[in-house]
Amino acid sequence: MDRWLAHASTKSSPGQLYVNSWQDWLAARYRGSDRIVFGKHLQHPVRAEVASLSGGDSLDDFLAAGERAASNLLAAPPAAGGILDKIESFHLAGGGYLNLITKAHFAHLSFMAALAKSLGVPIFGTGLGLMPLNGTNRLYEVLSTFRFIEARDIESFDWLTSVGLKSVAISGLDDTFISPVVGGAPSSPRRLIVNVQSDMGGSHLHSTLLRVMKDYIHTYSRDFSDLLYVSFFDKSDVIFHEALQQALGISISLLNKSDLLADGLPFSPSDVVISSRFHCHLLAARCGASGLYIVARKGYYDVKHKSILDIGSGWISFLDDPPGPSELLPPAIDEQGQLAKKAALLTAAPSL
Repeated sequence: MDRWLAHASTKSSPGQLYVNSWQDWLAARYRGSDRIVFGKHLQHPVRAEVASLSGGDSLDDFLAAGERAASNLLAAPPAAGGILDKIESFHLAGGGYLNLITKAHFAHLSFMAALAKSLGVPIFGTGLGLMPLNGTNRLYEVLSTFRFIEARDIESFDWLTSVGLKSVAISGLDDTFISPVVGGAPSSPRRLIVNVQSDMGGSHLHSTLLRVMKDYIHTYSRDFSDLLYVSFFDKSDVIFHEALQQALGISISLLNKSDLLADGLPFSPSDVVISSRFHCHLLAARCGASGLYIVARKGYYDVKHKSILDIGSGWISFLDDPPGPSELLPPAIDEQGQLAKKAALLTAAPSL
């Protein structure tokens, strides 16, 4: 989302982008923009409909909830404070949030699709990861209303084509490829940068990772000038940071999202990065850092990490007898080629 908004803020188009979200850090980043407006008018109707549902409900139940929310909104004057009258297109920005693990998001998908159909405007999606997912007739009907759906991994693209959506499917990239990345200055000797989430693998994976991480750091301590921890989502990521400090008996410098937004990415070609997060792997590799990835949940994170391996990150699984830093290969991502591929998609995106 952030990359799309940065791209939109540089355009001279007279139209506005209404962001159906209110994340404080994101809203603060674009405060003062005449073109970008944040709000929750289009969130409340969906949340009201899914409030009684749970993870045990079917995907079709969530799709139906989103369609009911759209119908209720359209029938309520003035609909969404008059926002609907101004909408020219709907955009599902990239991420791995549409899958069987987080089914509630399908209510938002069907809600937007139903509104787009009723208003007679296009809807499209970019940089989406859809695995794991099983198709239903209702889901096919919703997705077939899209002008296009850009899948960021080959498994998601193959799934779209396998269920008869080849005409709208695009094999593409993550939305971070909308713009180049800028990493930190190379350090000498190399640093070890760690990022581990605690919201997917459970206590068993946490304890295993802690043991393997502690052994790795002790074994190769002379190969690194510093140990740094990066948190992309504090509620989850700082848990392992605290545990690692306790296991090693040392204080480990921590960079959180606010630091990254203010100072930029810390990764450089001289660094080694160990991470379970998709975007940490992707951004660090694009900055030239070699590294080791962790699959926090099979069927989900293995697909995520594989998509980065497919474009040349060269990283290796951390839990499969991880090699030392001198054995790791530098990434071979064609940064300019991938940026050009993503840029070509911008011309196909309505209002962007």
